Amino acid sequence: MDVTPVLDEERTNRFQQLIGILIWAIELGRVDILTEVSCLSQHLAEPREGHLIAVYKIFKYLSLRLKNSKGRIVLNGKSMFINHASYNDFDRKEWLDFYPDARGELSVKMPEPLGDPVQVLAFVDVNHAGNIKNKKIPYGYLDIH
Repeated sequence: MDVTPVLDEERTNRFQQLIGILIWAIELGRVDILTEVSCLSQHLAEPREGHLIAVYKIFKYLSLRLKNSKGRIVLNGKSMFINHASYNDFDRKEWLDFYPDARGELSVKMPEPLGDPVQVLAFVDVNHAGNIKNKKIPYGYLDIH
């Protein structure tokens, strides 16, 4: 929990602008920062100095990754096989007992799919109940079929 001083109006505006830029970067494919930006975006109304420093650290991380990166995003039309059974080494009933109300619902405003199906898989770190105040789980996971 950050206990550093609350930012003044000018630096609050700067924090909000930088979070907006980072969200845009995520939408363009930088899913590696999704969890951290999700956590920080919870503080848009009243950010603190520690939050702004964390945003600057994300930009530093991105600048180092871009400078040293030989990675790339690959768009491949071939179908990829993932053995989902290898991820099922846990007792589903135990998790359902622990999280009985957990649901993943689709938006009612979701448009009708057109064209050929697309499969996008992205796995990002999870911070279980990382928000000390409300115990919410900031995470990042994208799985589009």
